[in-house]
Parts: sequence; structure tokens; C-alpha cells
Amino acid sequence: MLVVYIAPIEPLAMERCHDWEKKFEEHLKMHIVQLTGETATDLKLLVKGQIIISTPEKWDALSRHWKQRKHVQQVSLFIVDELHLIGGQAGPVLEVIVSRMRYMASQIENMIRIVALSTSLAGAEWWAQQFGNVYKVYKVVQARKGSMPLALAMLYPFVVLLGGVLTW
Repeated sequence: MLVVYIAPIEPLAMERCHDWEKKFEEHLKMHIVQLTGETATDLKLLVKGQIIISTPEKWDALSRHWKQRKHVQQVSLFIVDELHLIGGQAGPVLEVIVSRMRYMASQIENMIRIVALSTSLAGAEWWAQQFGNVYKVYKVVQARKGSMPLALAMLYPFVVLLGGVLTW
């Protein structure tokens, strides 16, 4: 199992890495690594880590050649934090990496769970379409009067295995 967490900015990635090292390495014996932006180093880190923390730009650079990088193909959970920033400077890169992960999953027939976290997010139906076959998300969002993070948490119980990912 390989988990990738995308933080919008480097300071948040560093903070998450520091917090999660305590939670996951000590208690669950899961190795946390943070990508550096240097491809050779990042490829070595990808082999060592079970939870990969990155910024959109660093994951974009590493995942571009996913066909030649078997460890990139082994991602089973892809978490994008602060999705409401998609309208900002990092928006196009976020769209590209999410689309790439969906395409990669369809090509190698590997199920990749994509979890998008946001403080507030309008347009649940549009987001449900962007993240693939998640019509159930839209139905739950309607039933919960727009609580997209709650809907995603309900749809992806796999996240529970990482205990604490959603509660930091």
C-alpha cells in the first residue's frame, strides 16, 4: 500500500511530515517520506516510503513518467488537501495530477482512492464528475446539505486505516 498526500505549499507539507512521523511511524510502523524535488532522490524515497508527502509541483514532476516508474503505479490512496485552492496559482497543477492519477488507474487497472479535503467546496455535482464514478458522493452531499468532506469520508472507509489522517 502506498499513500500520497498532496499539500498545497511546502510549509504545510513539512508540518504534516513532522506530525505524521510521530503518529504513523511510532504507532503503525509506516515510513513517512517527503519529496525533495530532485528526481533521483525522490525515486529513492518513493521506494522507502509508505506514506509520501509532496507538493503538487513535485508530484507532477515525479508522476509524469509513471509508465516507467513502478512505484508511482503502486499508489492506492491519493489525498489532495486544501482543494478549494484549485482556483489559485496551483490550480492547474492540481487538476493535472488528479487527472493523471485517474488515467493511470484506468490504464493499469489499479484502484486508486482519491480523497479531496477542503474547508469549503461549492458545486458538489461538478466535483463528483471530476473525480470519476462517484455519484454516491453527490447523493450523500445532497442528503447532508452540502457536507463534501463528510461525504468523501463516508464513501472511502479505507481512510480509517490511516487513523488520524482526517483529524490533525
